[in-house]
Amino acid sequence: MKSQPQSDAVAQTTARSTASAGYAPSVPITVYRELAAELQATKTLLDSMNTQNQQLARHNQHLRQEIEQLAQSAINLRQSAEAFQPSWNLPPQSPEAANARSPRSWRPETASPGGERGYVIEQAEPRSRNRSQPSQREMSGVWLVLIIAAIVITAFGAGFLVVRPLLSQDR
Repeated sequence: MKSQPQSDAVAQTTARSTASAGYAPSVPITVYRELAAELQATKTLLDSMNTQNQQLARHNQHLRQEIEQLAQSAINLRQSAEAFQPSWNLPPQSPEAANARSPRSWRPETASPGGERGYVIEQAEPRSRNRSQPSQREMSGVWLVLIIAAIVITAFGAGFLVVRPLLSQDR
């Protein structure tokens, strides 16, 4: 903040320069002092806001890095889960996809009457779903919804417990 003598010196210099130009200043020196004080307060506030903005930018960058790490961990976890889950366990979306994904086994055929040997392709029949039991995918969807609901309820509950004492202090 500028000291009082500095703002007086600025005001007097301005007053002298305008008086030498042939007219007297029409704004009192107290107004200049008030404006200088307001300008200094605004500058201090601006510096404070810039510092706070830099802190928030660093915090934002840190959060972005944590989110990227979390996403990478989720991808790694998914890949690990897919590695342990057999691919034939997935339900087919269409009959063509079922035929394309069904396991095939090749076995040599016994000699034909003409003495030629060949191969027989055996294709496994697609498994029929038992409608009385939900599929693994449906069950994991239910578990996902339940887990998300538990997280949301816990987060809002914790937030409420933290904010409520702060709200009661204001009243």
